[in-house]
Amino acid sequence: MSRGVHVVDVDGVLLAGVVDGGVLTDLLAEPVDERPRPGDVYLGRIDRRVRDTGSAFVDLGLDAPAYLPDVGEGSSERLVVQITRIGRDEKSDEVTRDVALPGKLLVYRPFGAGIAVSRKLDSEMAARWQPEPPGGWIIRRSAAQATDRDIAEETSRLADRWRQILEARQHGEEPMLLHRAPDAAGRLILDTPGIDDIRVADAGRRAALKAWLKVTVPALAEKARGDPLDLAEEVPALLSSEVPLSKGASILIEPTSALTAIDVNAGGATDLFQVNREAAREIARQLRLRNLGGIVVVDFVSMKRRDARTAVVDAFRTAIDGDPAQVRMSRSMSGLGLVELARERRGAGLSEVMHGRWPTGGTRGTAKG
Repeated sequence: MSRGVHVVDVDGVLLAGVVDGGVLTDLLAEPVDERPRPGDVYLGRIDRRVRDTGSAFVDLGLDAPAYLPDVGEGSSERLVVQITRIGRDEKSDEVTRDVALPGKLLVYRPFGAGIAVSRKLDSEMAARWQPEPPGGWIIRRSAAQATDRDIAEETSRLADRWRQILEARQHGEEPMLLHRAPDAAGRLILDTPGIDDIRVADAGRRAALKAWLKVTVPALAEKARGDPLDLAEEVPALLSSEVPLSKGASILIEPTSALTAIDVNAGGATDLFQVNREAAREIARQLRLRNLGGIVVVDFVSMKRRDARTAVVDAFRTAIDGDPAQVRMSRSMSGLGLVELARERRGAGLSEVMHGRWPTGGTRGTAKG
C-alpha cells in the first residue's frame, strides 16, 4: 500500500495529511497567508538586551520583537536568526541563532558541529560519512534507504541553500526575511519516510509544490498530481473533545493554555486493561492528527496490578515510536493511572487554526519605516 501526502485548501486553511495504506496518520493545518512560520530565517537587529539572563529581543520587521533566549558571546547588533516557536497568548515569537535547514535525508546546522543520527538508524552511518562543508549535520530516518550519492546530492543542496541565505544577508538591510520555511505540505514531505504519492487539489498550489520539490527533493517532483482525499471530512471528529473506543469506552481530550489533559473513561467496559491498551494506541494517533504539542497528561483507568500498568505504558511507547515529532514520556504509570509526556510543537494545533486562534504574526520581510 502507498504512503502519500494529500493537500487541500478549505476556507482559508491549508490541510496537509499523510495517508498510509488508506489510513490518515498525520494532519497539519495552517492559514493560507503570509504570516511567519517556524523555520523562517531572518536578518534581525537587537531591539534590547536582558543583561541578567543573557537574552534579548530581536526586531524581525514584524509586529513585535522576537525573544532570543541566548544572545551568545561577542554578538553584534545584526543577527541571523530562525523562528523556533510562534508566540501565543500574548507571548513573543521565539528565535535561535542555531539555524537548522531540513532536507529529506539530512538537517544542516551551519553553526553546529558533529554528526548526529536518528535513533531509528544505525550509528555506523555517521562513521562512514564525511560531510562537506563542515558544520552540524543530522542524518534523518529517511536516509535508511538512501544511497551515498543521494546523501551527497542533498548535502550539496543544503549547502547551496545556506550560501544563498548568506548572500541575501550581505546585500540586505535588517530586518528582513532571508529564507521562507516550507509550508505544512512541505514539512510533511520532508518529515515522513517512504512517501511515494503526492496529491494536491489546487492546480496553482500543485505547480508551486512541484517547483519547490525540484529544488528540495527532485526525486519526488513528478509524484505531485491531483485528486487528493477530502481531508476536510476528517476535521469535525478531530475537533470534538470526545473520541469513542470499543464497548462504550472513550477518550476525553481537553487542551488548556498550560497543557493537554486526556482522560480515559471505561464506560460500560469491564476489562480495564484492554480499555487502557486500546486508549494508548488511539491517543498516540490523536496526538498526530490534532497536532498537539507541549505537555500532555494522560489519566488512564486505574489498575491495581503493576505489571498491567507496565504493559500499558509499553504499548503507549510503542504506539508513539513512529511519531515524526520528538516525544519524551515518563517511564512508568503512577498508581493513580497518570502518564506524562512532552511532544515537540510542530506549528499550530488543529483546533487553534480551525477556531481562528492562531496568532496573526504581523507583516513579513521588509524593514520598518
